[in-house]
Amino acid sequence: MLFMKKTFLGKRHNTCPPHWDEQTGGNPFLHSAVLNAARHSDTPFSYVTHRSYICCEYKTKLNLFTFGGLRLEIPMTVVGLPASLDMPGYSGNIQELIADYQKRAGLFLLLNLLPRESLPKGIASGETLGACIFPNRFASFAEYLDCLRSGYRRRAKTALEKGGELQLKRITPREFSDETHRLYLNVLSRSQYPLEMLKKEFFQEIAGELYAFYHGDAQVAFFCLSQYGEDLHFLFGGMDYAQRDRFDLYCNMLLAIIRLGIEKGCRSIDFGQTAEDLKCKLGCRIEKRYMAAFSRYRIVNLLLRTLAPLLQYRCQDYSYRVFKDSAILRNR
Repeated sequence: MLFMKKTFLGKRHNTCPPHWDEQTGGNPFLHSAVLNAARHSDTPFSYVTHRSYICCEYKTKLNLFTFGGLRLEIPMTVVGLPASLDMPGYSGNIQELIADYQKRAGLFLLLNLLPRESLPKGIASGETLGACIFPNRFASFAEYLDCLRSGYRRRAKTALEKGGELQLKRITPREFSDETHRLYLNVLSRSQYPLEMLKKEFFQEIAGELYAFYHGDAQVAFFCLSQYGEDLHFLFGGMDYAQRDRFDLYCNMLLAIIRLGIEKGCRSIDFGQTAEDLKCKLGCRIEKRYMAAFSRYRIVNLLLRTLAPLLQYRCQDYSYRVFKDSAILRNR
């Protein structure tokens, strides 16, 4: 019997296709406004449409053992958001997405899958960096501080005192300058898990709110937020590392975001991935994210499943008793 080549049915587009936003399935980061801004990065990506799914894909050389201490860079096609946000890069039927991609040659990686996703049998999967979620049940920032147990409240107040000379201002996209962008590049250059580089224009076009900490006339830190319904998302930030410890900049950024989220009446604040220890000590909980790697070839899939324990991220236990027991009961 003649070998019949299976044809990939997804259609790749260089620009956002018509009716894309109608198919995002409630995933706010798949929205065209976010993806159009993500064009301003050093990672070109494609939009893919199919009768059963839509997704974003990009090609990269990825260290297969990013979380395992070894190094093996191989070319992969990633199905994920091109701006390294902590949500999946697809919407629709994941089973049909994987079946369709298995018609293509190469290695494929799906990033930031949610816990409820059901993968086909035989697909290698494992944990990746979890999302730090702050469940808001507070009427004011003062109430939040009061509900913290003494050690955690002392840590927060110490940071606020160190940042007492700082002024927090909301800035316009036009005010996001080269100086502000350098603060982002400072953080990117020190990242434990290297990401793509986002250009200044990304922050000027992203649908969100920009805030900067000033010491006098100098910007020393900034962060970008985006609100979808009752959920607030921390997207990206940056800081002047020469001033980091003096003003406890990172902790003050997180506390400012908590204050803003409470004032906006948000149900939750998604603080993204990394720095789990500090975020959990301020009241976040870890929501797991998963990744899946696969190929069209069974032997490769078997190898990936065998290596899965070395590929996945091993999340530590960040189960801190941050809030007073009486405060938890009062705010349910």
